[in-house]
Amino acid sequence: MDKETIQLVRDALPEGRTVYYHFPDRYALLLLEKFVGESGKPISEIKNSPFASLLNKPCVKDVLAELGGKHLKAWDLRKAWPQIQDGYRLTLGTWPALDEKPQLNWHHITRSGWNLVLQLNFSLSHNRELQKTVGNWHRPLEWSPHPINKESEITLAWSRIDLDLETGEALIEEIQSDWVRDVKDYAEKRWVDNHNDWKQYYEEIMHPKTKRWPETILTATLWFLLAELGIRQIFYHTADTGVKMKHIEWTPPPRSLYTALPKKFCFQKTHNGPQFIRDWKNRQLRKQFVDPDTTWFNLEFY
Repeated sequence: MDKETIQLVRDALPEGRTVYYHFPDRYALLLLEKFVGESGKPISEIKNSPFASLLNKPCVKDVLAELGGKHLKAWDLRKAWPQIQDGYRLTLGTWPALDEKPQLNWHHITRSGWNLVLQLNFSLSHNRELQKTVGNWHRPLEWSPHPINKESEITLAWSRIDLDLETGEALIEEIQSDWVRDVKDYAEKRWVDNHNDWKQYYEEIMHPKTKRWPETILTATLWFLLAELGIRQIFYHTADTGVKMKHIEWTPPPRSLYTALPKKFCFQKTHNGPQFIRDWKNRQLRKQFVDPDTTWFNLEFY
């Protein structure tokens, strides 16, 4: 992605930040709402679509039970939001920094240019609980080389995205949570300052979010791409192709993030990757597209 495109996308967030609300299985409502649209679709058509499994989610089953009909509209799904939700603050960054030259091997990017980074940050109420529990503390990740928010926010998780506004496509390169990993480490290492305080924070405040962070950041990413930017087709790396495309030679990411997670979100596996990547003038990249073992996960809404 070039700097001009990044600036256009950044302008989509008011003053570079917006509030995002999450609850379990929000992705099911989000994807179904996008699929059925305002005019809606018959339940029978949904059952024959890639999104059929979402009909079994409790929040969706409640909607269907209340409707008692055979037609589902976007408005029906919007009414299904629970009263209790987790609030987050979204900010945007880049990978690498805009004053740094992107390097394919070093930055683990598929094509030359910059990635947009969607940062999912904790709410102010969470930050007050953290301060109350841990007391005096320094930002554990303030020296992180990763694209977390290093200003006034505490980043739970982030996603790296490459996209093309002309083709209406996006590629989710990576999702990660430095915070979950490092806080767990702080809670388990007795030599860490305030070890007991970090342990209390992890077990009482952080632990419920630990298992859900992949779902939370991926849902937020899809919401941003679909609702805010109007992207029509979203790609996500498969485990093996992602390692090759991103030039990862050591310590590959957890396979579950690139196998079970996208399947849970109804991504479909395909050999046809993003057009804007396929058309990139790079001989080595084009060879990988020809390779029959090259696969992607894909979501599309047309």
